[in-house]
Amino acid sequence: MNGRKWFIVTDAAGLLITVAILAATWQNRDGGKAALLGACLTMSQRCLWTRGLSSSLGRCS
Repeated sequence: MNGRKWFIVTDAAGLLITVAILAATWQNRDGGKAALLGACLTMSQRCLWTRGLSSSLGRCS
């Protein structure tokens, strides 16, 4: 399958935090985890609110 999936993390004001661009063969939950991991590594925030992902993601530390 050709194509790409974009996973975008923004803050509450809609400002861009991180983007993960992956192959279309990736599952949505795995791409979401990759994008949130990128957000945890680039932000100083300790708490992330997610919508649509399971709570097994853990916390940013």
